[in-house]
Amino acid sequence: MTEPVEFQDRVAPELLPGTPAAPLESILRLEEFRKRPSRPPDHEKENSALVALSGALADSPRTILQTLADKVLDVLDADSAGLSLLTKDGERFYWAAIAGAWGPHIGGGTPRDFGPCGDVLDRNIPMLFSHWERRYPYLSVATPLADEGLLAPFYVNGRAVGTIWAIAHNELRKFDAEDQRLLESMGRFASAAYQVVESIDSLWRVIEAADSARERLTRDIHDGAQQQFVDSFINLQRAQEKWSTDPERARELLDLAAAESEAGIETLRELAAGIHPTILNDRGLAAALKALAARAPIPVSLEIDDLELPPSLDVSAYFFCSEALTNVAKHASASSASVRAETVGGQLTIEVRDDGSGGAAIGSGGSGLLGLSDRIKALEGSIELNSPRGGPGTTLIARIPLPAG
Repeated sequence: MTEPVEFQDRVAPELLPGTPAAPLESILRLEEFRKRPSRPPDHEKENSALVALSGALADSPRTILQTLADKVLDVLDADSAGLSLLTKDGERFYWAAIAGAWGPHIGGGTPRDFGPCGDVLDRNIPMLFSHWERRYPYLSVATPLADEGLLAPFYVNGRAVGTIWAIAHNELRKFDAEDQRLLESMGRFASAAYQVVESIDSLWRVIEAADSARERLTRDIHDGAQQQFVDSFINLQRAQEKWSTDPERARELLDLAAAESEAGIETLRELAAGIHPTILNDRGLAAALKALAARAPIPVSLEIDDLELPPSLDVSAYFFCSEALTNVAKHASASSASVRAETVGGQLTIEVRDDGSGGAAIGSGGSGLLGLSDRIKALEGSIELNSPRGGPGTTLIARIPLPAG
């Protein structure tokens, strides 16, 4: 999921005061909302929408968020509807899908700590707003203005990842408790849709990384081993031509051809080691990690259980540690690092820790950590990053479920 620029970046600076123009309570309609009469539920319309969404999720997962916004607009009989997603760094929301009158504003965004979506996540409840531009002046250019906005948070694995919302631009349309129930129902579907879209994006990044690695390998073979073997073949041909007229020169050419062939073989060995270290096959993960630590530019201590893992997990664990230590060397300004790996409760846990400057974030400052996260997620695992800016240090933990049996 791409993360467009913040909405307020498009707004005149005079509409972005340092303090809100009105207190939050003045734009909330929670007590009034509770007292409003509620219309009877239309379960048939709701179920029809959920069935259509389930089909769209299977047939067109890449556009499911927009389809969901369209259905919210229809089921709640709103004037605008959409989804705001929290960015990976947790600092802002972006409007990933919008239906209705606010459609032209798709791709905008608002700050996490200065907007209605942030208010909803802070209180962790659905909330009804009226004329939120009175508190958040930058929303005064989001036209038509919102007479009422009903927002509900939605979650993935207990973590709030965004809000789903409906807007009335006409003062005659008043949301009620049935609208809230429907919005929360759609929010539960939003959680599933979010995970599908995120998984697809992660898979594409893994594929793109594999394609890039394949292209790099092809280029390295072409520029290195292939050229060395070509030179060897040319010298063999020249030696054959000189054999009868200049035997001494022919032997020199044969020696050159042999040396070039050996160099080509060594180049291929080095490339193969980068794909799958020989020591990993010959002596196992612990020995491979010891060799990896020995090559690191800073001291790396190891705490490795006697691990017996399937070959695929051996490789994944090795390259997780390799990439993590490379990130430490490039970005952390660390003087030392440590690697710990253990299997507990049907799960492989790998922890890479350094004493550097911190401030690392998945998805920022290059694709190294994002690529690591994608590869671990492809194994149905999870990544945990603790890296306070300014230190002390960074801790990166991967947890990967072990295959049954």
